[in-house]
Amino acid sequence: MLKNRKILVVEDDEICRHVICTFLTEAGAIIAAAANAEEGIHFLNKQQFDLVISDIKLPHKSGIDLLNYSKEKFPDMPVILVTGYVDLELAIRALRSGAQDYLLKPFTDGNIIVEAIYKALSRYDLQLKIKALQQKILHHEKFFHLLFTNARDALIVYKLKSRTDTTGQIIKINLSLIHI
Repeated sequence: MLKNRKILVVEDDEICRHVICTFLTEAGAIIAAAANAEEGIHFLNKQQFDLVISDIKLPHKSGIDLLNYSKEKFPDMPVILVTGYVDLELAIRALRSGAQDYLLKPFTDGNIIVEAIYKALSRYDLQLKIKALQQKILHHEKFFHLLFTNARDALIVYKLKSRTDTTGQIIKINLSLIHI
């Protein structure tokens, strides 16, 4: 399900970190694990990850701090925050800061965490595809503009209201029309 996806796990509790890493490894993910936000930031600066999953309550810097750093440096990369405390205000703050999801520990069923990560990565993949298509469209628009502008023949682009419309609105002409 998560085959070859690179995931950074940031969790200060060693047992919980091991459990999360085990669930994700069994789902096929490639894992890097950090015990605090500083280590997590170090990993983020050294490697490329598909997703970060982090505890919110960490020593020194919090998971929210790590989220903010991640969003600043890698705005599209999903970050999922986990906590053992039910705190509605903190959950709202995390989601407003850009967290893809907010999960409660302990994880007795690995499917919950794997499914949350799978959904976040699916959204991430779609975002990357949309960006690539937008870049392609932009490239084609620039190419069309270049061809249109430099054409030797006079070109006029009309905007018609319907297929049967005989009048229309001129929306673009090239420079060759001026020389006629």
